[in-house]
Amino acid sequence: MNSLIGVWLFVATIYQGNEAPRPNPDLKLRFIFQSASTNEVFYYREGERGFCRRWADYRIENNFIIQEVIEVDPNNASNCGADLDMRVGIISKTPFELKDGKFLLDLPLGEEGIRYIFDREL
Repeated sequence: MNSLIGVWLFVATIYQGNEAPRPNPDLKLRFIFQSASTNEVFYYREGERGFCRRWADYRIENNFIIQEVIEVDPNNASNCGADLDMRVGIISKTPFELKDGKFLLDLPLGEEGIRYIFDREL
């Protein structure tokens, strides 16, 4: 069984070794693992109109999630296309870790990286 299956809520970051709350508390981001091969990313900002949603096929190799975006929501906000992860056909290979009941996702941030921390939605 895939221990990622379920809904994960973005709650904090780790940048340069320091844990901090979400940089924008209005950002609501969910990473939803619907099966052992399909996931969804959905996000919006409170107080703003619109949302961004996409679906991807994924597989796990070692400590990486390899994803290919297979569909985007036709009702996405017009600015969603600026996010590479919201474009059909994009393939990504992202380091991750499951630790202490949290899903930790390492994302590039310029020359450095940032670690997104997700808690499982109950």
